[in-house]
Amino acid sequence: MPRWAKLAGHTLWLYYQEERQHPHVAVQGEHRATVALDTGEVFAGCLPPKLHRAIRRLLAEHRDQAYAAWEATRRAKPLGSIC
Repeated sequence: MPRWAKLAGHTLWLYYQEERQHPHVAVQGEHRATVALDTGEVFAGCLPPKLHRAIRRLLAEHRDQAYAAWEATRRAKPLGSIC
């Protein structure tokens, strides 16, 4: 699972699972969650509101890079991180 970004002491990982083909990012740190790339919705785990807003902002600002990195992960190719 490749690291994509770091934010507020949390690492955002992009990964691909055959059974869950919806693009998503895993958030790991003090809090853990799985967040949809397109909506920023948390569909597993729990995030404090401030961190959740920061992740949604990051995804909105870097949506194209997030999708490109997710596609690279899906095809098992190297990806670039944004921070």
